[in-house]
Amino acid sequence: MSKENIQLLWNISLAVLAVCSVILGLTALLDADLPDGLERLLGILDLIALPVFAYASVQKARAERRQTRSMP
Repeated sequence: MSKENIQLLWNISLAVLAVCSVILGLTALLDADLPDGLERLLGILDLIALPVFAYASVQKARAERRQTRSMP
């Protein structure tokens, strides 16, 4: 994958994680009830976005490491 695609994947997965976490956190903090289907959907999105975020983070770190090694 190209560096731009990895960056896009990282950004999207980070945004999904942030939105899901904020919504789930606020509803728990405010003791509000979400419909069961929506709560499960947000949880599933969180579970999908987390390994994608980890993969993209590792790829970014490897690319950065390769770039610094090649510099004189």
